Amino acid sequence: MTSIINKITGFYLKYKFKIYIYLISALLAFSGALIVYRYSKQLSFYKQETARYESNIKYYEATVSGYKDENRVLRLNTDDLRHSNDSMIVRMEKLKKSLKTAKNKPGDVSIGIVTDIVATDTSRIANKTDFKLDTTILYNEYTYSKIKIDKDTLVSKIGVSNEQDLFVYESREYKNEYKNKFIRFLHLDWRKETVFRYDIKNSNDLIEVKRSIVYKINE
Repeated sequence: MTSIINKITGFYLKYKFKIYIYLISALLAFSGALIVYRYSKQLSFYKQETARYESNIKYYEATVSGYKDENRVLRLNTDDLRHSNDSMIVRMEKLKKSLKTAKNKPGDVSIGIVTDIVATDTSRIANKTDFKLDTTILYNEYTYSKIKIDKDTLVSKIGVSNEQDLFVYESREYKNEYKNKFIRFLHLDWRKETVFRYDIKNSNDLIEVKRSIVYKINE
């Protein structure tokens, strides 16, 4: 046993300089690889952020210029949402908070659509009594109809406005349903699964969504 220890000690004393060199080289190589990895990761992040900012800038440039066919998707993070001055985004975020379901997480999608419908029709009528009428009926703050009769002309007009918001989000939910927590405890079943859900809200309560479908393309 003593001879083995002596041999190891002798080997160490003889090659300790080279061992130090190898250890230092390995440490430097590992440190260099770590620095390169972190740098490449940061570089990739900055490239993605630059592309995101450029895409968002092009969206707002098109919006300001009045390009109605611009369908570029805004790519926002939580800080962007928190500091946004876009009135539509501010309104949607306020609505989302009131729902208490959709949370801002990476991958979530929010869609806001503002719609205005205005239709006017003019007809000729037989108005022998020279009856005149000019009235507006308000069904709610987003819907109205207007009727005007002057001599032999009848003008009818209807206007409908709506702000429709769609929130698509990911939710972690219990896989199996039970009547209450006590029954779940009896089954010892707390397994959860990922469920994709969505909420649709219309500002105009006269608009009824008959059917909706949202689908996600998986790889």
